[in-house]
Amino acid sequence: GGETTTEAAIRELYEEVGLEDGKHVRLEKMDGEMSSIMCQYKTEGTGSWLEKEGFAGQELSWTIFRCSDSNLERDPSLACNLSGLNGEKPEFTAVKWESLDWVVDNVWEKKARPYQVLREAC
Repeated sequence: GGETTTEAAIRELYEEVGLEDGKHVRLEKMDGEMSSIMCQYKTEGTGSWLEKEGFAGQELSWTIFRCSDSNLERDPSLACNLSGLNGEKPEFTAVKWESLDWVVDNVWEKKARPYQVLREAC
């Protein structure tokens, strides 16, 4: 079998920004369970890389983590490693905290709905 959504979230968090569950962050339990929030969005007619690769959209699985590192809470750039880990290429050049309201207002329009679902769940 493959990895669970939670296992994938923990791996991706480490590979993309160098944060470790149990060291920098802790999984948030929702309704007493380790659960993910699922949401889909369509990219038809956008010219995005997803559409160019033949996909009609994407499904996002949100897994909630809480900070357990005071440096991360103050300034995520002090705790994050954006070099790309486990052989992965870097995906980000900077990190900063923003409110979910700010993210919903500023994310690519086609991807706004998944962030709205996340905001409602939190």
